[in-house]
Amino acid sequence: MRKQIVNVKHFLKVAAKKIPGFITSRAYHLVYGITSLMPMKKNMIVFESRGDMCDNAYALFDYMWNNGYREKYEYIWLVEDKERAKAKKLKNVKFASNKNRSFKPKTYYYLARAKYYIYDHDNFIGKLKRKKDHVSFYLWHSINLKAPARGA
Repeated sequence: MRKQIVNVKHFLKVAAKKIPGFITSRAYHLVYGITSLMPMKKNMIVFESRGDMCDNAYALFDYMWNNGYREKYEYIWLVEDKERAKAKKLKNVKFASNKNRSFKPKTYYYLARAKYYIYDHDNFIGKLKRKKDHVSFYLWHSINLKAPARGA
């Protein structure tokens, strides 16, 4: 009987750690689902790269920023360090968290509303149901010898 009590205590201890994360994840998916019902913003672009604003996604952003597309689009960057990104003081650029590869409600909001998602490493939107007109761009480094992440 004592062993069963110990097992139940262990189960409850493990569950107490995992359940909040599960509930949070489901809540964020709910935010995504609700905001998906809102109209898509055709001038919104979400960028993501590992290392915060670098790599191929940043090269494309930099080109657009410096070649007449600055005011045409609303730019969203998914970054780990929002304060460092905000220090760049880029007008018409918003930042959402992807710290520890987990998104916040604001991140799901932008992913649901944006017409374009541009990434160069992981495709976090791949598991989410996207609208028919949503466009994702996977910017790899060279010849693509393997399939891009699911949902690309």
